[in-house]
Amino acid sequence: SAIERVAAAYGDAAQAALRTLLAIAPEQVLPDVLPTLNRKLVLGLLPRLLLRGGGRAIALAQLPDVLMALMLSSADDPHPALLQIQQAVTPESLARFGRALLDWWEDNDAPGKERWMFALQGLIGNDETARVLAGRAKQWRAALNRVRAYDALEMIGRIGSDGALMQVQGFVVQQRYADLSQRAERLLGEIAQARGLTPEELADRSVPDLDLDESGRLVLDFGPRQFVVRFSGQLEPELRDARDRALKSLPKPNGSDDAVAAKAATEQFKDLKKQIKSLSGLQLRRLEAAMCAQRRWSREDFDQLLRRHPLLRHPVQRLVWGGFDADDGLLATFRVVEDLSLADAQDAPANVPGAARIGIVHPLRLPPAELAGFGQIFADYEILQPFEQLARRTYRLDPALRDGNVLPEWAGRRVTVASLLGLEQRGWRREVGDGGIIDGFTRPLGDGLSMFLDIAALGDGWFVAQPADTKLVHEIARVALGRSRFEAAAERPTFASLDAITFSELQRDLDLMAWFVD
Repeated sequence: SAIERVAAAYGDAAQAALRTLLAIAPEQVLPDVLPTLNRKLVLGLLPRLLLRGGGRAIALAQLPDVLMALMLSSADDPHPALLQIQQAVTPESLARFGRALLDWWEDNDAPGKERWMFALQGLIGNDETARVLAGRAKQWRAALNRVRAYDALEMIGRIGSDGALMQVQGFVVQQRYADLSQRAERLLGEIAQARGLTPEELADRSVPDLDLDESGRLVLDFGPRQFVVRFSGQLEPELRDARDRALKSLPKPNGSDDAVAAKAATEQFKDLKKQIKSLSGLQLRRLEAAMCAQRRWSREDFDQLLRRHPLLRHPVQRLVWGGFDADDGLLATFRVVEDLSLADAQDAPANVPGAARIGIVHPLRLPPAELAGFGQIFADYEILQPFEQLARRTYRLDPALRDGNVLPEWAGRRVTVASLLGLEQRGWRREVGDGGIIDGFTRPLGDGLSMFLDIAALGDGWFVAQPADTKLVHEIARVALGRSRFEAAAERPTFASLDAITFSELQRDLDLMAWFVD
């Protein structure tokens, strides 16, 4: 090697010194002063670290060495001893061990000297760690501990599993904290770029399968007894026994059950319920947004990532899809039947060209006969859609407003904070004015355009650092299209620049807000 050639130029003594140095195992390279364990940390209360392959645990006497390896590591530079530990113990037990350290750190006022307990979660964590960190990040952000919240988000990205990336995606779609949303969006963009994908394509590939089988079910095996978890179109788990009878909860194991199998199945069901709680809303909002944005998939991606996905197949089967040509012309419409075949509006086999791009059809794009046909089929089969599609209320732009950029009908109307909060679930973001008062909402539309909703408090203001009083009343000052909030009226684009679906969805958002006015 180059270093050996350099040493040779300095003679035998240099070569001998180099051989001695290289003979030292990397894990034995230690700093002059070793960190010390906090005396308050009770090792016996930490979860057991299980060795791979046998289920045996690392002895309590060896835990100081494990903790030393953690203390000597950083997220970017794990100590060689930690890498050996990761190879020796099960990832699940190491992640659980790490979460216990995180809990101890928080319970003891987050001492700076022990920050490694927090900083290494992205290195040793798993999906459950990502879920925990996501919850803590929101709590820390609410308490204005921004740096810790940002660090937690970065750690979730480091974990990098499908479940972890799903948690990052959750920060993108939440609207309460624009800074977290922007950071999460940037993080996903970086990960997507590294993998040669768009952020939307990355999100498609980051949906966990929850260990469901090919038919989208999960069998919970108690030994002599089995129970099956299925999912509704709203991705709600439905538990049934071997006779297909609905159950409200998983029965407790009895004397005839296999105790080990029953315990594992019970834990698996608990874990599934935790995951689906955050997963379901996110995925349904993502599909609805794809319909409104008129997103298209290749036939291969549609089949692999949607139609045959163990979890997403459930809402996919309750929507009307279309095949589109290269100019986005509608070639065919279809639904996905339970056996994954395709059926048209007459419930006959659908003929969808193989080269067609696939997308969820917005009702404004559906011919009236097909809208009625699919509506009748869904009613006959009692198919409940995961979100409004066929029955979705649509709006058309008044020709008199085509060359304008303001919706005059909304000026002067009064709304409560509760009604405004509903906008955040549909992609609007808060605007914060002088003194931290919330004085508007913005809906990004792409291509540099946004819709702006300006509000003025009638009485007490709504401050960003305080819990929202849902009964506070505001008056709408203006609803306008533009490139920036304070753009001159004459320079603003007109509604003629919006496509029909974008305008319809904006008007629908505003009408839904109005339904909640006190």
